[in-house]
Amino acid sequence: MYEEKKLVIDDSIELFTRQWRVEQPVANVVITHGYTDHSGRYEQIAHYLNQHQISVFAFDLRGHGQSTGERTTIQLFDEYIDDLDYFIKSLGTIIPLFLLGHSMGGLITYKYSISGKMPPVRGIILTSPSLIQNASASKLKIKIVLVLSKLLARKRSSVKLDASALSTDKVVIEEYNNDPLVANIGAKWKFLGELMRVMNTVPQSINQMKVPFIVFHDLNDRLSNPAGSKLLFEKSTSLDKTYETIEKCGHELLQGDRSTRQKSMIIDWINNRL
Repeated sequence: MYEEKKLVIDDSIELFTRQWRVEQPVANVVITHGYTDHSGRYEQIAHYLNQHQISVFAFDLRGHGQSTGERTTIQLFDEYIDDLDYFIKSLGTIIPLFLLGHSMGGLITYKYSISGKMPPVRGIILTSPSLIQNASASKLKIKIVLVLSKLLARKRSSVKLDASALSTDKVVIEEYNNDPLVANIGAKWKFLGELMRVMNTVPQSINQMKVPFIVFHDLNDRLSNPAGSKLLFEKSTSLDKTYETIEKCGHELLQGDRSTRQKSMIIDWINNRL
């Protein structure tokens, strides 16, 4: 059963949510999407999980998709973490629970997992998580962005997501470019500064990641750094962790004609933890 709802947050932000429920689910998955993205682009993976008797829940981050808030704008990164927490708790008790985060949603999910707010979960699934800066981001560039995030906080930069790097499947790129709910209009400097600030905290906090997880990354991903996923696998203290490297897929690992292997592995990984 598919259902759309609106969820009013304490600060008057209204989150647009989606639910793809099945009767008597064996598991439940909450999805957090990435930058410029929205929950509707995860319909394909939701239907796939439904076919395996798994219910799926997702929402549009504030400033994304059909949620309210200025487009791709935040004051603090913690706003995203609080929204995820509020959404999960609005669902009541759904067990067993798994979290799935893609790209920036992977960073949000990771930070949530070590925040002390997360309810008990069976595991976390991360696809192309944006955990650390890209290799091209020099210390000087990072410093400049952090300075501009204070001086030009309300100004919108010209930094946009390079859609050509999303996927090796041209259909996925075309669908992204033609999606009216995608807001690839350039990030506010304040947003960029917050994103970099939070990424800078990841290497020092990785040993706090103790829950079971599986992380997928294309080694040639140009939008999020695969080294972050490798670092998470190597340095986290989780006793149940898996790192899967992908080839010739791009950033979007759950969409398009090359997503079958990843989706199948996710099903197996979930079933082995029930």
